[in-house]
Amino acid sequence: MDVCFILFLFCMSTCVCVCLQVQGPLRECLRAGRFRDFLLLHLHPCAFLLQLARQLYGDKTKPKKEKERKPEGLTPTFPLNNPPNPLPLKEPKDFINLSLKLDPEMKMQRATKHTCQKMNWAYQTVSSIVYSLQHDTPASLRGTRTSPLILYHTWQSCVFSHATQNLRYLLSTIYVQQIQSALISSLQRTLQCFTAAQITMLELGIPHCILRQAEQLSSLRFRYTITHTHLVSARLYTLRCQRRAFSTHP
Repeated sequence: MDVCFILFLFCMSTCVCVCLQVQGPLRECLRAGRFRDFLLLHLHPCAFLLQLARQLYGDKTKPKKEKERKPEGLTPTFPLNNPPNPLPLKEPKDFINLSLKLDPEMKMQRATKHTCQKMNWAYQTVSSIVYSLQHDTPASLRGTRTSPLILYHTWQSCVFSHATQNLRYLLSTIYVQQIQSALISSLQRTLQCFTAAQITMLELGIPHCILRQAEQLSSLRFRYTITHTHLVSARLYTLRCQRRAFSTHP
């Protein structure tokens, strides 16, 4: 019984609230002479409640127009409102192509300097290895591990490969001689033997960089003219040789 009484009181209070809210719209309908709306409010309480909800919360039954969303992070390719800002182009001093540093005029001076720098870094690696062999090995094995043959093979695997990697691209013998002098200097410091460079090269069987460059150029010519003639670089090499053959320029 208590639950039914509570439900009855709740329904009565709801009806009283609805009647109090209805009095305003009813009076407005009677004053304006809109009898049709007056009858609708009496005969159809659901329509009244719907109208009241629209007045309170707005008409949310109508579909809203979706706002056009602009893609984030994208700008028009050619902005028409703002004039284009001229950007000054800066010519690079050098650039790296296939691990070879080149200058814009292709004089190979930057390539020679970069090769000597890599040889110096490789020599520092060799010197650290030699120091470790001399001080971190037992006394019984120190003589064999620090022999000139071991030091020479260590130097050959680190420094000599950098010196002979890009000799075929050097245009002048001056750059080849710079690499040759840096190569001999690193070898003498590694072996702690400062005799004449020619004697050291003859004793260890190290060919001169000019001979190594000629060997690389001859192998490259054989590759472009005999074995791999289908490559684009081989076609360009053939056209260059033909142009030089028919050219009258000294």
